Amino acid sequence: MKEEIARQKAQNQAKTPVNTPKKKRLIDRFIGNLGTLAVIILITVMVFVIAYFSVDAGYYYYNDAYYYNLDNTWYLYDTDTSDWGRVEVDRELADNAKDYYESSSYSEEYGVSDFEDTTYYSEWEADHDDDDWDSDSNWDSGDDWDSGSGDWDSDW
Repeated sequence: MKEEIARQKAQNQAKTPVNTPKKKRLIDRFIGNLGTLAVIILITVMVFVIAYFSVDAGYYYYNDAYYYNLDNTWYLYDTDTSDWGRVEVDRELADNAKDYYESSSYSEEYGVSDFEDTTYYSEWEADHDDDDWDSDSNWDSGDDWDSGSGDWDSDW
């Protein structure tokens, strides 16, 4: 019997090296941690790039003219027609928009019409209007329940 147990023990040790499962688990953990770290770094870089390169909506003053940016679409105020029009901006304004930023709010001091009064803005607003997100909900049940008592302290 002792010989049989010794033989089975020897066979089992020959089939499975003692350190292999432990090493494999450490390697799997290391690779798993690297994958998690890579995902975290990728997300961080994406957030930074989006935040750094996005242009704020609002008024910009560049080359003696007012521009308005809305969702990275540029509009120029034409003093001849007293109206806003869509334009492609040159590299200087596109790359350095933050240097020319005035405000997100209209001011009469700009000497231009309020961009929010244009059809461009109205159309954009209609496309992005989410006021009806709860239009199917009726928060008032219509129930006129009344306890019939004005003495609320008596219930406690």
